[in-house]
Amino acid sequence: MKTITKNITFAALLSAIAYLLTAFAAIPYAGGAGYLNFGDAVIIFSSMILGPWWGALVGAIAGSLADLSAGYISFALFTLVAKAGEAIITGLFFKYIKNNLKYIGTVLGALFMVATYFVAYLILYGVGGLISSAFDLIQATVGVVFSIILYQLYIKIYKPNANSAS
Repeated sequence: MKTITKNITFAALLSAIAYLLTAFAAIPYAGGAGYLNFGDAVIIFSSMILGPWWGALVGAIAGSLADLSAGYISFALFTLVAKAGEAIITGLFFKYIKNNLKYIGTVLGALFMVATYFVAYLILYGVGGLISSAFDLIQATVGVVFSIILYQLYIKIYKPNANSAS
């Protein structure tokens, strides 16, 4: 019971942080088709430390709420798939691969997010909206880099103190 309570609490905290970074630290794309944000770093990080399913929950909650609160209602379903999928892919790599190859999951997860939005832009805006995918590649890169930095800080700070904190 102790672990589930910690996971729920940590997932809620990370969802709130990811939401804030997505909704309030956002840089709109030209033409109004989406925005660059830093929430992906927290979503990827959450799946690294909590696992694929908790990470997917963080991504689905934070990303979809950010879209809904920003008026991007047409993107909410795509965001749910993009962010949850990003977290699941990353989390599965971190769960099942124990060497440094697990970091490939962060890149593949981020590319899944980009591919999902690529489809969304095509459906919602046609070929003209696909330019936003270039910005999503930047967002994906920023998310991967910062999530790895967060993870390295986490394992240096939290892991040595994990036994004494309980």
